Amino acid sequence: MTAVADALYGDGVERAAAVENRHDTSAARRLFDLLPDPAVLLGPDNRLVDASSSVEELLGWRRADYVGQDVLNLIHPDDHRLAFIAVTKMRHTDVGAPIDIRVATADGSWRYLEVVARNLYDDPEVRGLLVCLRDTTQRRWYELEQDSDERFRLIVQHAAGLLFRLDVDGVVSSVSGGWIRALGHDLEQVVGLPVIRFVAPADRQRLVAELDRARRSRQVSHVEARFVHADGTVLTPYDLAIVNLVDDPLVRGYVVTAHDISELDDARRSLEHLATHDPLTGLANRVLLTSRLRELLADTDGGEETVALLFIDLDGFKQVNDALGHHAGDEVLVRLAERLSTVVQPGDVAARLGGDEFVMVARRPVHTDVMAELEASCLEAVRRPFMLGPTTVKLDGSVGVVVAGYADTPDTLLARADRAMYITKRERRRAARD
Repeated sequence: MTAVADALYGDGVERAAAVENRHDTSAARRLFDLLPDPAVLLGPDNRLVDASSSVEELLGWRRADYVGQDVLNLIHPDDHRLAFIAVTKMRHTDVGAPIDIRVATADGSWRYLEVVARNLYDDPEVRGLLVCLRDTTQRRWYELEQDSDERFRLIVQHAAGLLFRLDVDGVVSSVSGGWIRALGHDLEQVVGLPVIRFVAPADRQRLVAELDRARRSRQVSHVEARFVHADGTVLTPYDLAIVNLVDDPLVRGYVVTAHDISELDDARRSLEHLATHDPLTGLANRVLLTSRLRELLADTDGGEETVALLFIDLDGFKQVNDALGHHAGDEVLVRLAERLSTVVQPGDVAARLGGDEFVMVARRPVHTDVMAELEASCLEAVRRPFMLGPTTVKLDGSVGVVVAGYADTPDTLLARADRAMYITKRERRRAARD
């Protein structure tokens, strides 16, 4: 097999040209080309030394295009490790175990090949590996489409999550039974349509962006989205795990697994609420108050509206706790919070800073007497008697009211309102003594 031996030496380009142009009529060469399956020879450096003529038919490459190439350049990156291990083991065995790998074709696609190698490192005419290739792509497509593995099909169809396949354009290729059960769509109403048709409008752009990122990555991508049921209702959020199998000849798209995360979403919302609201009254806490103040001040800066802030401190509340207990005191605070919530308009803020201190924030047109209106409404809510069983509780309040100035921040506005409240409290106490 002199053509093979000659091709083992010299520059890779020269070897390719020599193999392409040499007219070898030897019996060995003829047998090589007549093997039932395409075959290649790998040198000790894992470069392609020669290939049977049927390899060109299988992969579409001209022999000169791949002879002399490192074999890993033609194998799918995800299969590199498997191929490397197989080649390494071949140095210690005569015939290797069959492995399935994806190999590049001339048109840029990938084909599944079952690969079996024979160790010819000690053969002076070869000094490498004889590798036989068997195309299994069509067989795999047949198995996939015919659901030949019934157990796997049943597992997929009865999985609790939603499993579906998308083509490279985001069009649904197939779906699991979980999708049908959860979303209520008939199979014929799903396959062939863009997946965003079944996603809540507010989440569509985010899903499209994640699919685009998944196209450029080999990592599993995650995105949260809400699906739309066949009856038009928007379902709870799902976590979508997107696997890029665009290069896989059996999938040529994305495999997406979706799991219902409604409980996680509820827990997350509860934590967010606890972080921004007073646990007793449900009113905004200092964190949310500061955030909303910052937004309101930015929106009204130099405009036709102004921001007013009322700082309310209850008078006589300590006596309620001392006489009736903290449980009664908490009940009064909860009821007062409910009253103050009815005073605010959309966009206003009612907050509890702690203890018996409350804050009201309102945005109103500049020409309105916003301070007087708010103060009167808040004091009425405080002074209206609270009925705790047979006991009637009466309270009063000291209110400090300020209107935001040009240079005010949330902190300076709160500080000014706090000082105004203490001035009011001091004057009321002085008036009571007199």
